[in-house]
Amino acid sequence: MIVPTIFALISATLFAILYSPISTNRAYYGTDTRVFSFIIGGIVAIFMSLAASPYCPKQITRILIFLKKLQAI
Repeated sequence: MIVPTIFALISATLFAILYSPISTNRAYYGTDTRVFSFIIGGIVAIFMSLAASPYCPKQITRILIFLKKLQAI
């Protein structure tokens, strides 16, 4: 989970750096800058499948409890 998160951060950073209000094509259509959306989707899918599992690790449970508290705010 750490490596995909690092790749997503790198990709999002590239997206922010390469964005130009004049021409958004490079930032928006470049695979290296848009891959973060796919990686984040994969991380969410893994998270959800682990949360539904009866063998859910304690760390995942703690994160889900924290997210529920944030949602209540």
